[in-house]
Order: sequence, then C-alpha cells, then structure tokens
Amino acid sequence: MTYNYFETIDTANKAYFLGLFHADGSCTSRTRGNNEEIRFQISLQVKDKEILEKFLLDVNLPPQRLKLYKSPRPNESDYAKLYLADKRFTKHLLDLKQESLINRIPDIFMPDFVRGFFDGDGCIYVRRNDKKIFYYGATFTCFGWIGEHLLKVLPFKTKLSIDKRSKDLSSLQTNKKENLILLFNYLYSNSDIKLERKFSKFKDAYEFASTTIPRGSRAK
Repeated sequence: MTYNYFETIDTANKAYFLGLFHADGSCTSRTRGNNEEIRFQISLQVKDKEILEKFLLDVNLPPQRLKLYKSPRPNESDYAKLYLADKRFTKHLLDLKQESLINRIPDIFMPDFVRGFFDGDGCIYVRRNDKKIFYYGATFTCFGWIGEHLLKVLPFKTKLSIDKRSKDLSSLQTNKKENLILLFNYLYSNSDIKLERKFSKFKDAYEFASTTIPRGSRAK
C-alpha cells in the first residue's frame, strides 16, 4: 500500500481522487482507549464502482477492499463503499477539507481536481420544452471555498446560487452552449481518469452545443 499517497499531490490521478474525496468522501478521527483511529471512507453508486477500483489500484490495494451494499430503501441505488483505517495512510487526510489544500495542488493538475469534484457532486442534465427541443446544462454542488475556487478556475463567467436549505451550500450552473463547450474542454482535455457514465453524457451535451451554436458566438 502507498501510505503517503496524498502527502504530495504530484500526479493527475492524485488530484482527481482528491477532488472526488472532497465531494463524496469523509475522514474522521476518534479515540478508542489510548489509540487514535483515523477513518477514511468514500461511497458511490454501484454503477460507478470502477472508479473506486482504479483508486485501489493506484494505492496498491486489492479490489477486495471495496464492499458492495444493498440500499435499505427501494427507491435508492445500491452502493459501493471503500473504508480504510490504517493511520499511516489516513494521517495525511485530516487536513484535506481545509482551504489551505488548494495551495498544495499544482496548477497543471487543477482540471483533474475539478473533474474529480464534478464526478462526485456535479451533473449533466437535459431539459425539454413543449416543442420537444432539448437543452443541456451542467451544475456543481459546492461548499464554502470550493465554490469560490471554481468561480476562479472555470473558463467562463458564472455565479453561485445559495441553496435555500443551507447557507453553507450553493450551486454553480450553466446552460449556455458556449460555456458547455468550454467546460467540457476544461474537464476532459488530456484526461486519463474519469467516470465514463458522466463523460458519455457530457460528450452528448458537447456535441449538441457544438452543432447548434450560432456561428460567431463567444462565451462570456
């Protein structure tokens, strides 16, 4: 096992998995007797388990460490969960929810971090009006500094919308065709690791935008 995997973010894969961890993972510390246990866990829908299998391969752990679970609710998807409590690995993760983290990611790997975050808390959606004309859009669910950071690194101008359920939760979204093209290129240019399910849907949005955008239009 690569115990110092997250100690230095020096590969695209590390940046991607760090983004995914920020979106869908957790790392907590608790004391049992005289021992401190630091628990890392992340879970995804079963249909996305291949990305967690790639993570296990990257940190040199066997695929058997990934467990599959039935959802207790009939209207929810079954899920795959990865749980690690080896302190030699998890000690590097305790501060990874902090704002200072952003300074540890080289600029060259920022698209990988954002793509990992998008794969965890982003979505591509399709809407249809009464004339059966389809519209694609993309959205991120963001917390605190991550949302502010996305405003800076995404290659187009947009804004955060505060969620009515929680003042700490906001969303960043766009349905402009020009922006979808820019966002697709930002996320997927030279990308080796990604959720194929979301990539396929986003590729459809990209092709839709590319073929229907008026000539001479510019993203803003």
